[in-house]
Amino acid sequence: RAEDSSSGSNENEKEMNPSYVTPMQKSLILNNKQIQQKINRIAYEIYENNFEEKELLLIGISGSGFVFAKKIADALKLISPLKIKLVELKINKDSPLENKIGIPLTGKEISGRVVILVDDVATTGKAFLESIDVLSQMDIKVLKAICVVDRAEGAKEALLLKGCSLVAIFQASEIHHAS
Repeated sequence: RAEDSSSGSNENEKEMNPSYVTPMQKSLILNNKQIQQKINRIAYEIYENNFEEKELLLIGISGSGFVFAKKIADALKLISPLKIKLVELKINKDSPLENKIGIPLTGKEISGRVVILVDDVATTGKAFLESIDVLSQMDIKVLKAICVVDRAEGAKEALLLKGCSLVAIFQASEIHHAS
């Protein structure tokens, strides 16, 4: 059967070229092994910065932030003697200012502990900032926040104004260049 190569349709191109990628398909940035390596790197950094501590509190912002925090906690447990307490902070990321933020802890329970706040993505930092405000009302100081992607839309700078540094696995520009 002869193909009409002059038609230029995407369907013909897909049939003839198995590696054809439509503009809407996503690129694989990292495979599972590479993602785990990044998580391990962050875990080692946390341990190196807190090796004198006995206990560490990881607070994952609900949803993917909590899943990411759990992965970091699991990696820390493999490499360090630190006691890791993992807690989920429930927040509506779409409108954190309008909804109550819930955390199953009291300030007494975590007084004096190193606290690291974890989320999947940082854009303007709104979810991180609201979480920090709630935690500060409980007399808890967050000095470090961790995310998978910093979209570089002001979160890092806003967090620094609150005395909190932001660590990201990726900057958004790295992902856009890879795709």
